[in-house]
Amino acid sequence: MNDEKSLATLSLSTADASIMLHAETMTVKTRLGSLAMNDDSDLKTATASFKNLLSIEGDNFVDLQYQTFGPEDEEAKDGIRSLVKLHAGSLKVHYLEEPLHDIYLFFTKLSKLKGLYDAATEAAVQSAPEIDRMQIDIVIKSPVIIFPKEFQGSLDVLSMRLGEFTSKNTFEGDSNRVKASLRGIRLA
Repeated sequence: MNDEKSLATLSLSTADASIMLHAETMTVKTRLGSLAMNDDSDLKTATASFKNLLSIEGDNFVDLQYQTFGPEDEEAKDGIRSLVKLHAGSLKVHYLEEPLHDIYLFFTKLSKLKGLYDAATEAAVQSAPEIDRMQIDIVIKSPVIIFPKEFQGSLDVLSMRLGEFTSKNTFEGDSNRVKASLRGIRLA
């Protein structure tokens, strides 16, 4: 709501988090799913699916895992002290200029909270331990952006699938090798 005008409904109906502590190790896992944002304005569209401004493709939006290893773990024998895995699904965005502009204006009002965010970020960075020999495994499916030709009178759309980004590192002695790729870009 913005000044008693209904803009959109954002829902995140599935979330799971777990923390496991054992001797000298820690595992933190988080999974978010069923993310959706629906346009609540009075805007008329050719199909109801255009009013689904934001949704996810696939089962989950984000799977995040952080793990530390103790001296007895196999990974620690290779010199790896921690692991971060991030697998993010693709967001699907229906680009309707008026509703997205109204939501943007609403979020600019919230930007006044940036000072609080910056202070919290600085405190977290100062309190974080030194990160050494961290293995990463990142897979991020980029957004699918859909532009309706005419949101009221036509079902024709331009669909941009911006690909999938992957990054993974390996350690060879004291060197850290990172492999990254971008694939699957498509315009239809």
